[in-house]
Amino acid sequence: MFTRLIRVSVAGLFASVASAQNITSIGVLPGDTISKAWSLSANGTTVVGLSRTASTNGTAVRWNAGVLSSLGYLGAGTNSEAYGVSPNGLFVAGMSNDNVNGNMAFKWASPGPMVGLAAAPSIIQLNAATGVDAAGAKYVGTYNVLGGFGIYARAALWTGATLTTLSAQAGSIASVASRITPDGQYIVGDFGPGVGMLGNNYNPIARVWTNPTTWFTVGTLPGGTWSTGLAISDNGQVVAGTGDNGVASQRAYRWTGAGIEDLGTLPNTQPLTGWSRTHAMTPDGITVVGAGSMDLTLSNRAAMVSSGSGLLNLNDYLPTVGVNLTGWSLWETTGVSADGTVLCGNGAFLGQERGWIVRDIPSVCGPMLFQNSSAPAEFCAGGFGFLSVTALAPHISISLHYQWYKKVGHTSVPIFNGLTGGGSFISGAQSPFMTFNPGFPDVAGNYFCIVSGGCMDAATPIWSVTVHTGTPIPWPNPLPLSICPPGGGGWVVTGQVPSNGPYSHQWYFESPVNSNNWLPLVDGPTVLSFGVAGGIVSGAATSSFSIIAAPNMTLKAAHSTRYRCRVSNTCGFTDSPPGVLAICIGDTNCDGVVEDGDFVDFAGAYNLFDCADPLMPPGCPADMNGDGYVDDADFVLFANAYDNFVCP
Repeated sequence: MFTRLIRVSVAGLFASVASAQNITSIGVLPGDTISKAWSLSANGTTVVGLSRTASTNGTAVRWNAGVLSSLGYLGAGTNSEAYGVSPNGLFVAGMSNDNVNGNMAFKWASPGPMVGLAAAPSIIQLNAATGVDAAGAKYVGTYNVLGGFGIYARAALWTGATLTTLSAQAGSIASVASRITPDGQYIVGDFGPGVGMLGNNYNPIARVWTNPTTWFTVGTLPGGTWSTGLAISDNGQVVAGTGDNGVASQRAYRWTGAGIEDLGTLPNTQPLTGWSRTHAMTPDGITVVGAGSMDLTLSNRAAMVSSGSGLLNLNDYLPTVGVNLTGWSLWETTGVSADGTVLCGNGAFLGQERGWIVRDIPSVCGPMLFQNSSAPAEFCAGGFGFLSVTALAPHISISLHYQWYKKVGHTSVPIFNGLTGGGSFISGAQSPFMTFNPGFPDVAGNYFCIVSGGCMDAATPIWSVTVHTGTPIPWPNPLPLSICPPGGGGWVVTGQVPSNGPYSHQWYFESPVNSNNWLPLVDGPTVLSFGVAGGIVSGAATSSFSIIAAPNMTLKAAHSTRYRCRVSNTCGFTDSPPGVLAICIGDTNCDGVVEDGDFVDFAGAYNLFDCADPLMPPGCPADMNGDGYVDDADFVLFANAYDNFVCP
């Protein structure tokens, strides 16, 4: 039986898990230009396939630990190809010619060499082994015989030195054995009768042999007439393959005792023209991998993998989980590891045909987690907070299960529903939506959720829960400031209580003075806030606020008022005590007193009257109320300052 793997790590569509993910070419043997990856070991370590040139026969190869090795040939052979590999990667099944008998099935056990399997009971030898069990004791595949109208395949089982022909239903003209379960108990393939005018066209129907003479029929898709059996789960209860549905040319399917499921086509497929094909399946029978096309041609084919939301085009999907596909075009997926984190297949890299392997991706047979899952929770003590995760099962038949945990030092403690010792009440600890209502400081900390369902568990990133214990206490208090009109000033105010943030800030000014009517400040020219030009406001929505005279201008009487800062957090806000910004109106030379020299300056400006007069000093400093004129209203303001003499 297949055992579900558990790995407590981030899995799903989170960019944060992408750092170790990569795609690798399996390479080619010296002198070759093309490679093919035909099968992947269940432990994800080993790929087997072919290396060749565009015009020559190939050589069976095995890729492991980043090294591509030749498996050689039988006898004096010049052509070989590897089709299947055991779950541990140590045994390989394939075909090699020997330049004596023909094409012979072979077995290879690490570290080699290649060994021929028993010859076929046929006058021709066109044999190939395509599957091997976990122990390297049983191999399955085909041999061929001459018939009345051609050459026809026969499903074969090799055990030791013996070849056994797998029985087929009477009337079948051909049969194929594709894969065998690790325990050697089930063999998947197909057989069927001849069709057509001469009855010589093979019409396969997917089957599963439970022993050489006994089988059960998988059948066809609704409306279909044929199907192939290409992959089987470790327990023999799930089959995947390709068939027709009476409308489309080919469809990947997944079969269980409950029926057969059409896996459909890739996204953006043209109606009635696209196709999909199966190449392999995860050992638990959840996820199918293969190829698909958006139309009837091969030019738009793409590697695919099944998911809870339909078939995924790996050319589109892999970049979303951090795999850099620059230079790659992925044509087909031919293998998948037991934990769903490793895939292999074929495609082109910079125009060269290459087998590929991609590793450390989020499991394709485990829950898929999405980026729209919960952000860190932040709320006020006694209030409501939550954490959530959005997950998709790898197949509609899979139920997802959730368990939230809290990190306590190096330990992860499971969370349970109910009242905590600190007065908080937790709900949904075994659901995608966990709430704290009410929540108090005892629930503050770091949390994550493990989502179970499929071949392995998926864990969210660690999210923080912050519980604020009250409204901010602004500090320091704004102190009175006295400035001359061409100058400027400001304050810095923020929250004082540790762990009470983060804080937001908004500065206000009082208008009119001593009215307790407070208006918000905005950054930019003072006309935006006060309706009076002359200054520039900055930091109005930060802890650090300032108001200064604009270039060639001066601050006005309207800017001489009280200011305060509103400091806010999740629990509410507190206004700081007001600070008085006293602008020494009339002190045009900034010497700290309003005296005769300032009077002379004012009198000259008063005689000119209009601030637009070209003789008016830059910024029209005598226009103390900012109305654009130096008039009697300004004289009253100046006279009052002149009488006081010393700036406040």
